[in-house]
Amino acid sequence: MAKNHDGWTNIFTRLSIVDQVNSKGYFDISADQIKAIGGREPRLMAKIDFREHLPPVMAANQMAILAINNGMYRIARFDPFIDINPDVQVTPAQVRFPENIITLNPKSLANESAALDAAMVSGALEDVFGEKIALTIRGRSRSPDFTLNLARTDFPVSGVQIEIDGGYEGSRTVNLVEAKIGTRSNLSIRQLIYPQRAWECNIGHRKTVRTYICFYQEPILRFIPVLFANGTCRADHANERAFILEQKAHLDLAAIRVDASAKIPVADVPFPQADRFETVLAMLGVIANAEGQEMTMEALLDEFDIVQRQIYYYTSVLRWLGLAEAGEQFIRLTEHGHLTAAMSHAEKIQVLAETIFREPVFHFALHHPGESVPAKLFARWKVNSPSTQNRRMQTVRAWIKFFESFSQTAHKS
Repeated sequence: MAKNHDGWTNIFTRLSIVDQVNSKGYFDISADQIKAIGGREPRLMAKIDFREHLPPVMAANQMAILAINNGMYRIARFDPFIDINPDVQVTPAQVRFPENIITLNPKSLANESAALDAAMVSGALEDVFGEKIALTIRGRSRSPDFTLNLARTDFPVSGVQIEIDGGYEGSRTVNLVEAKIGTRSNLSIRQLIYPQRAWECNIGHRKTVRTYICFYQEPILRFIPVLFANGTCRADHANERAFILEQKAHLDLAAIRVDASAKIPVADVPFPQADRFETVLAMLGVIANAEGQEMTMEALLDEFDIVQRQIYYYTSVLRWLGLAEAGEQFIRLTEHGHLTAAMSHAEKIQVLAETIFREPVFHFALHHPGESVPAKLFARWKVNSPSTQNRRMQTVRAWIKFFESFSQTAHKS
């Protein structure tokens, strides 16, 4: 991603884009220009799915980019991202998975399609959409002509590639779903509103087109309606729905015994500094679903709403837990990672909790809330500075909170 950022800095300088936008309100740039000046494939340079991936030169000038044609993009001052609360906003409803379905395992939903298929056969989708539906749209296509107005700038879209994870048609509605394994704090409207406007153009006023975000936040399937009006896009958390397809894990954290001699966590990997364990779980699932259970760091970063330095923090956690091995540019699952990814939610959480809380720092912090962890417990991890220890404790406390959510009663000292 650093190469993308450097490329955009060169493009902005060479083409005087800030001056052009100040004068005209926007600047149109071709794929050929992006490749010639930026030095990378345009599809990589212009794929900016999360606010965290916005090139610094764009962010500093309150600018962003969207595709308007096959091989043509428009840069202007606007915000193309929809903010999403990463935490589930409603009490999940338990749904029953049909016993006669044997080709889909609700305990191992490894990808977005599987999560949506499980929601469909369990009846969760009909509950969300309010009518009987059939899967009629999935995959990539080219958009018809339509115009979006964002922050008083028109975006005349024609023939842009759109991709839909699931499109479900009922008697009154067509419901488009953008699905992700794990949660995200924001998404690009390109993933949400381009498909909606395309299908509104395709079918006219015959049926209402609606858009939803689906997060599989293991073991919860979450559906958030997306509202778009007057150039503004927002997540409708007031009408969010959530479902559980399998039993939630139930942990007895107090029963986990400390074991400083265990081979996992891995001793030569840095102590964790990645606070959201939900993202760790989601990364495990994304890598497990990749070809050969291996990905480049750049491809993995593209899937998540984190900045570049954080990809190394989170992949380091996977290594620390013995789930993955990595080089400078790639990460792949270990045999232990492969086996863990294939487990049911309850089994996976149990195995990970045992690995984490047998480690002395985590074990002490769990059983002595409010007390300072003895500095000697950090020595194994070469975390010697008190200020660094305090920063690492932020991750420790976040993980304790995550795993205590699976305890029938939170730990008491």
